[in-house]
Amino acid sequence: MLDRWSGNYAAILEHYHGQGLHPFRTAEADWRAEIVGQQSFEDAAAADPDSAFLAPIDHTTVPV
Repeated sequence: MLDRWSGNYAAILEHYHGQGLHPFRTAEADWRAEIVGQQSFEDAAAADPDSAFLAPIDHTTVPV
């Protein structure tokens, strides 16, 4: 079953690459959006700069 999922995943990525799309490359995104608001969510008891799971979360709002 896992081999089938892996094959499907690879086929989908190959399909996107064939169209010139690279969905997991951040260089493909247009990052010139205007920031309208930004808020940081942090749990002081769990904040740990060495852990990506316990680090503060930044919420940024951009116009649509």
